[in-house]
Amino acid sequence: MGTRQAERDAPVGVDSPSLAATDARPWRRHIWRVAAYAGLSSFFLSLTAFNLVDPDIWHEMALIRESFRAGHLLTRDIFAYTPTLTPCIHHEWGAGLLAYALTRWFGSYAILIVKYAVAFSIGVISLRCAELIGADTRILSVLYPIAIYLARLGFISVIRAQIYSFLFAACCFWVFELDRRGHRAWLIGWLCVFPIWVNLHGGFVVGIGLLSLYIFERALNRQPFRHLAFLLAGTLMEVLINPFGAAYIRFIVRALAMARPHIQEWRPVWAYGFWWMAVFLAAVAIAVYAVAKNGIRRAPGVLMVLAAAVEATLHCKLMPLFAIAWISHVPAYLQHSPPARGLHNSISVASPSCSPSGFSSPRCVSQMRFAGNSGGCAFHKLILLTVIPWERLSTSERSDSQAT
Repeated sequence: MGTRQAERDAPVGVDSPSLAATDARPWRRHIWRVAAYAGLSSFFLSLTAFNLVDPDIWHEMALIRESFRAGHLLTRDIFAYTPTLTPCIHHEWGAGLLAYALTRWFGSYAILIVKYAVAFSIGVISLRCAELIGADTRILSVLYPIAIYLARLGFISVIRAQIYSFLFAACCFWVFELDRRGHRAWLIGWLCVFPIWVNLHGGFVVGIGLLSLYIFERALNRQPFRHLAFLLAGTLMEVLINPFGAAYIRFIVRALAMARPHIQEWRPVWAYGFWWMAVFLAAVAIAVYAVAKNGIRRAPGVLMVLAAAVEATLHCKLMPLFAIAWISHVPAYLQHSPPARGLHNSISVASPSCSPSGFSSPRCVSQMRFAGNSGGCAFHKLILLTVIPWERLSTSERSDSQAT
């Protein structure tokens, strides 16, 4: 009993091997991973191929164009025909500079390439983070369509500055997991990259929030966090590395407190209709089930997932942030739950031909029996046919199949 409790309280991904680690054929895991990720990429492309050019990018690029003509970054809105605040601070000016440079040097297709490059980078980093924590490719393949559906709102248009904040947020989850394993080199990289985030998009406050939650989680678990406290102090000072100085901080504080009741993307998730609400609630239910089943001590990063869920509930604009946090952590939480173990251990075989060596043969799959109703049987059989790599049939199995 004590051993079982110790296993339950052990942190996911550190001492507990994933199901993938037990596979004796690494080349089969690699082939399956490539095939699964290719299918998921196709699903993502099918949802984000609309490619509406967001109006914000025109203002950002025009600001940079006129700033080059003036010889300095403009702090007044020369395009407005109504009175504006002074100084006029554009928190996405860095994204405008990047888009302007890319289109001038490489043409208009460059921003489309950047959109998909950033999106796929987010996917790869999220998958890497989930695998570090302990998620298996098969679990990720089943859950990733949920994350893609929820995240697509941030990747439809070409190209919004918020996509860079989503990329940096994915990097946050990844480097935090590296930190749990004792790696510290990422601290220097953080301090070098964070000023870029500050000037690309005002969503850099997400990075400060995620770092604060990670420090709080470490403190609750009585784990070392002094190096992170120093990092947070340096991060806060780096906010001043911008062309607007301290006025930028005042602008961000005012913007965060601003009510936006008439802007559709800032409305709560239930304002987007049934399917958005249903998929979001399904994702939340999976996360709650996994944490409740395995214990909060086996759920690293759960505070960040919870914070992202709250923000996504209140503002659908932040739904992609929740999707990234969810897919980076929840598959590992679910890894050791009964549904995940059921893919491997909850199958009773009706024939000796379903031995471990012949587990994936067509005859073996056809003879599987599952607990539950017939609908559940069909569903689990479909999942097994999809996510369990096929093994080469031996001569005896083929002869046996032909005889039947």
